[in-house]
Amino acid sequence: MLSGFAENLQQLLEKGERENVHLHVAHFLSPECNARAVLEEMLPDSMFSITDMEGEFSKVSALNALARGINSQELLLFIDVDLVIPEGFFNLVRRETLLGRQVTAPICFSLYKDKPEVVDHANGYWRTYGYGTLSIYKSDFLRVGGYDLSKFSTAWGGEDLDIIDRIIEHKYKVFRTQEVGLIHRWHPSAAWRDCEHMATEEERRDCFAVEVDQLGSKQDIAKMYVDALEHSCPEGVRAGSSASSLCPEVKIFVYPMPDEFTHRQLWATQHGAKSDCELSMFSSEIIIHRALLLSRYITFDASDADFFFVPVYGACFMKNNDPMDAASGAHFYQRAFQHVVRNYKYFNRTHGMDHVWAFSNPLGPRLFQQWTQVKNSLFLMPDGDLARAEFSPWKDIVIPPNVEHLVDSVWRSGGAVDEDEEREYTAMYAQREERCEEECGGMACCANGALRRAVRESVMLLADFLPTSMRGDMEGLRRNMRTSTFCIIADGWAGEFVQPTSAILSGCIPVLFSRNVVLPLADTLDYSQAIYFYDDTTDAGIHRLPEVLRGVPREVVARYRRAMADVAPALVYHTAVEAGDAVDTLTGILRHRHCHMNAVR
Repeated sequence: MLSGFAENLQQLLEKGERENVHLHVAHFLSPECNARAVLEEMLPDSMFSITDMEGEFSKVSALNALARGINSQELLLFIDVDLVIPEGFFNLVRRETLLGRQVTAPICFSLYKDKPEVVDHANGYWRTYGYGTLSIYKSDFLRVGGYDLSKFSTAWGGEDLDIIDRIIEHKYKVFRTQEVGLIHRWHPSAAWRDCEHMATEEERRDCFAVEVDQLGSKQDIAKMYVDALEHSCPEGVRAGSSASSLCPEVKIFVYPMPDEFTHRQLWATQHGAKSDCELSMFSSEIIIHRALLLSRYITFDASDADFFFVPVYGACFMKNNDPMDAASGAHFYQRAFQHVVRNYKYFNRTHGMDHVWAFSNPLGPRLFQQWTQVKNSLFLMPDGDLARAEFSPWKDIVIPPNVEHLVDSVWRSGGAVDEDEEREYTAMYAQREERCEEECGGMACCANGALRRAVRESVMLLADFLPTSMRGDMEGLRRNMRTSTFCIIADGWAGEFVQPTSAILSGCIPVLFSRNVVLPLADTLDYSQAIYFYDDTTDAGIHRLPEVLRGVPREVVARYRRAMADVAPALVYHTAVEAGDAVDTLTGILRHRHCHMNAVR
């Protein structure tokens, strides 16, 4: 790394950026690296100096030692040698670092493993939480107390946040900018940073979190996880399989939560045999709870359980109260969490890793504003958007909404769909949604408005493309899905109400514009031929969409319908678990996860 850093600096010097630049290197003696020899080969002797450090590696000791040897009026730039410095960077920190008033903490772009040095979300991420690169005048550095050796003499991480806190306490401004050329190259962890042997559990957890963050994007990590599952489970056991004896069925302990978190929520909207909550498409949290209680997977001996299910009817609670009152929803979940940790020992035993929380409202764990308290737990969520911070595809499971009773399901009678059926319309699409922005407060339900608008404008004058209201008119929605060959689905209100689940159950081929989403129970279900992915979202591509959908051959439509027939049974819930239904498929995935955990222990 040092040779690469020196080469980068040499190139900058050749481009004229040598004025008032001097490299100070702290070097802990190591047989693996002769820092002096590397620098002498790359840089003039007048351009660098080396401070030899003794004893156990300590980053904070090294940084403070370097600062001590520099004149009190000089400008310091603390930077790691695994960073690529862009042209013009030194001028930036000189311009934006102001004596006695402001420090500069540029944000670098951190590359994932084996990715090119191109700033793109597929190649890395902006380290907005890191302040390791810091420009500050030495007199200001001394005024705030430098790096705290008493706290971070040998500890890993945190020293940058600690000094930034003190800088702010001393009324300095902190200038931050995303520097496109300031790139952190991926590299294996140094020998001194052994996550497994960190001094505290918090350091160990944070260290592993950084390691995972740097391996790849969520998609990359999900693929690694799935590959690991396929290679670690005993032969013959795969996700969703429920018959193999190689891994025993999972045993699930269902917490007997107080009624305020479950049944009392139903009473508030009780009308006849069922409450409004039970008739909602967001009732999967309720039906999963009931199905588990009646299933063969339940155990009443918590000490013998493989998983712990926490029944909380959060979507129902929000329906009974103000759906926009986030604080009320957060308090509801917080009380449930406190009940679990105060009355039972099992959550703290594993930091919640074997606990399952169902969030059937589209906002998912965001309803529980303190969801990071249960971040190790397995979340059941209706939305598998990989851009959501609370969703981890290698841990969480996307569940289907409970919509069979809301759609005209072609599978309800158990018969097969007519592969050659001629439907009246080529496709249905979302018509204009008035007041979406003000009604949802600019949240995710209003995302992708530009895409929906472009789709609507490309098809609105065509007689074989059917406009559909996404709110209120459920009868019209049901009829339109049943009479259309394709269901065009974009994010936002359309994604919330006409999810692929509803379309598939109606025999309407879903058309999706993004692959950046995990579909319901995707560990098991093969959607590759059940969903039509349309990747060209350019203006020209959207303009061609009607022609493309009209041109799909009948034999291809028949193939999609056969694939939907294979997927559909697992998207349906039953109060008593049936083979191959949603809860049976879900427990098969849990079984596979448990099998993997045992295999790698």
